[in-house]
Amino acid sequence: KCLPILTSTKAYCQVRDIIVNMQHYLPLLRLLHQPCIHPRHWHKLMHICGHQWSLAPESFRIRNLLSANLLQVREGLEELVLCATKESNIENCLNRVTEQWKTRKLEFSKHPKGNGFILKVDDTLTVKDALEEGQIQLASLLSSRHIDAFKEEAEHWMMQLAVTSETLTSWLEVQGAWMHIEAVFSGGLIAKQMPHEVRRFAMIDQQWSKIITRAKASPSVVQFCSGNDLAVLPSLAEQLSECQRRLCVYLEEKRGIFPRLYFVSEGVLLEILAQASQPTCLGSYLPSIFSGITGIVVTEGDDPQITKVETAEGRPLHLKNPVCCGGNVEEWLNDLRKAMQQTVHESLRNAALELSVLHPTDKVDASLFVSDEKPSQISVLMLYLLWTTDVSAALSAPRGEQRRSANDCTKRLREIMTSLLENKKLSITRQGLLSYDSLLVCLVYLTDLWTSLNIPRVARDSIYTLWDWIRLVRVHWKSDGNTCVIQNVDAELQYGFEYLGHKEQLVATPLTDRCYMTMFQAITLHLAGAAVGPAGTGKTETIKELGRICGHLVVVFNCSDIMDSSGTATMFRGLVQSGDWGCFDEFNRIRSSVLSVLASQLTAIFNGLKKRLSEFMFTDGRSCKLNSAVATFATLNPTDTQLLPQNLKMLFRTVAMTIPDSRIIIKTKLAAIGFREASTLARKFDVLYKLASWQLSHRLHYDFGLRSILSVLRTLAFVGVGCKDNQQEAKESNPAGGPTPPQGLTRRTRSFLGSPNFTSGDQQQSSQSEENVLVTVLMNINLPRLAQEDTVSFKSLVQLVFPTSNANKQPREASSVCKALEERCQQMKLSSVDSWMRKAAQLYTTKIARHGVLLAGPAGSGKTKLLEVLISALTHSKIEARNREVRLNPRTVTSGQMFGSLNPVTNEWNKGIFSTIWKYANNQKLLKTHVTWIV
Repeated sequence: KCLPILTSTKAYCQVRDIIVNMQHYLPLLRLLHQPCIHPRHWHKLMHICGHQWSLAPESFRIRNLLSANLLQVREGLEELVLCATKESNIENCLNRVTEQWKTRKLEFSKHPKGNGFILKVDDTLTVKDALEEGQIQLASLLSSRHIDAFKEEAEHWMMQLAVTSETLTSWLEVQGAWMHIEAVFSGGLIAKQMPHEVRRFAMIDQQWSKIITRAKASPSVVQFCSGNDLAVLPSLAEQLSECQRRLCVYLEEKRGIFPRLYFVSEGVLLEILAQASQPTCLGSYLPSIFSGITGIVVTEGDDPQITKVETAEGRPLHLKNPVCCGGNVEEWLNDLRKAMQQTVHESLRNAALELSVLHPTDKVDASLFVSDEKPSQISVLMLYLLWTTDVSAALSAPRGEQRRSANDCTKRLREIMTSLLENKKLSITRQGLLSYDSLLVCLVYLTDLWTSLNIPRVARDSIYTLWDWIRLVRVHWKSDGNTCVIQNVDAELQYGFEYLGHKEQLVATPLTDRCYMTMFQAITLHLAGAAVGPAGTGKTETIKELGRICGHLVVVFNCSDIMDSSGTATMFRGLVQSGDWGCFDEFNRIRSSVLSVLASQLTAIFNGLKKRLSEFMFTDGRSCKLNSAVATFATLNPTDTQLLPQNLKMLFRTVAMTIPDSRIIIKTKLAAIGFREASTLARKFDVLYKLASWQLSHRLHYDFGLRSILSVLRTLAFVGVGCKDNQQEAKESNPAGGPTPPQGLTRRTRSFLGSPNFTSGDQQQSSQSEENVLVTVLMNINLPRLAQEDTVSFKSLVQLVFPTSNANKQPREASSVCKALEERCQQMKLSSVDSWMRKAAQLYTTKIARHGVLLAGPAGSGKTKLLEVLISALTHSKIEARNREVRLNPRTVTSGQMFGSLNPVTNEWNKGIFSTIWKYANNQKLLKTHVTWIV
């Protein structure tokens, strides 16, 4: 405290005023003492204050600011400092952007299929993303009202980043086009046939190499892309586009000669054409073109010829007329198709001659249908021919002979059934058993149809107007026309004579007959046929089976929302020129905009068929050949919300396939396997699955529909078929030399049935009843997928439906697998807990019966380790071939990267990770030595 006398002095008052003034000035001085204040800001401050002073360090003093009356312009000063702060932030952000792109370089990698280097696509896309982020930042800066000091620099960098991004986009497009045709024009047969385009591409390639060399030496991506080195990219893109156009014209000519090349991608087509000089190397591509051919056998010499083809049946098909394969690949592929059809025609003609000499009372043996000379499809067609002939004779017999003719027909069908079952027991190969099963399934269906016909009505109705008869599929051989025809109601189709190989025979039901009738009428009326129903009702398989009956290749297209009008046009061009049948699966998944164009494409095709034209004008304005044998089908799922346009609905004849006849399917399959009580067991089987679907808890992985039913039936018929040691196992299981059990179902079947002596068709040598056999398979297939609380309920249902079976008995697991698991757990120092070991054995059992397996359970329950131990145990114990595990993580990639996507620029399909691994794992050579687990 000051003395009172001092406070009244003049000096005290002056000092006090100075101190008070400084207290007001100090906050302003602190604002001006910031690094963001630059000379331009001082000049603005001088303008605001109306005072001038020197900014030189030796003369700039605080008194200059004190004498500038800063207090009077306080608001203006604070606004000036705020503006300087904002400008500093803008400057720092701009500096970060510029520093980033002054040192950012492009990454290159070696050409995977050639010499030189190319841009790393993934890294370049990352650079593009960073460029977009940089442009967004600069755009945000330019929108600020404080950008005036840096506006010119920001706009400059904004333009450079935009130019760089556009240049990289163009660069990647040019690189993709260059890589696409580089292998084509760098050498080979295609290059020899297109010399002008080869010279054009050589000039493009020279300029491309210069660009890559300069780009690798450039210190910055922005500096290089904004310079003049890439000014030739538009010219290169234009020239590459012209080369691509010429290549498309060339490929279109090849496809015009052999239209089935429309069904393969452009990349696969180029690979096929590139290997024209090595016909034997095309074996991996033939399944994409032909349904049943897996390879070709070429003679050696100056004039190589194809004398026979390898088939999926395991036996070669000897061609009637050898095919010379020394010319263009599309030409001899077309000749191969004709030779294949001639061979099938000759085989069917000989089969028809064998049947024509039979008397209604002659005994027919199974050897008539099954032999090495007859393809499986001919055997099934012979059944149809014989059945059609016998039933027609019985229905058209005079009144006094009706009963005798009917008895002869019934007796013949029973004889054939007995002979097929007896011969099936002697078959030791998988393909042999599949052939017999197909014949038996078809025969059971035909026998049921014959039983359902009302013989007394023939006295009142003509055979050609009897509805119960004419609504069925009937096969006739016309000697005068030397051809085979398929009839249904008033429709008649020529047999296509396409070799289709051996496929699992579809079980026909009344629903199948209705679908056949609708599709026949659609073809006759030159319309498309559509099967509508939920998933798992057999829509697609029914259409494919109809194609096999009629001898036509059915090409199935899986529809999705990525399909466009150009893709559908390519498909239709292949179908109408080749005369094959097309089935568009899940048709209503296509976008409505594409469906409208597709309607016009179908209309053009059907108009040409109605006018019986051999050539018509397609919607793209180009002329197209028209084969009258073409047919189009579609399957639709009503759960999809996409509705078809009205003009497209008018082009389809529709049949509803909502609920499959599961009981008939079960009965037919069981009868074909050899079960004597097929009808009773089918009824119980069907009731059990219906009760299970109603009473068990509802979980996503539960399935008691047609797919699950068929897995049980396939297990009963096919599991374990084709083991190499079948005969050896039979000898080991019967060392005393007694009666040898039928071969085919041996080691792996025992893991399902818990009985070393079970065979599907021999109940005399089996210690289990048919009911116990069925119950055991049902338990072994269904128990592994049930939750703990549903296991007891399912066993109770089995006991309720099959009261005399051992439903509560614990299913026996494969002893060899359990032993291998225990040994492997000891080696890996793991505890072999009974419940965990049981699940591992169940996983092995389920893998045999299913294509895919879902391991469901909470975290830490041992799912991954269970899979690891099982794979290791199977490999080390040599129970199976060498096992390989391929592990994927779907969460780390997009759906397009996982399953594939359509390139919108080139309209080419980019293979996905899963599809590539799946194709590699299903390689025929690899399947002989490895079992691949895709996890």
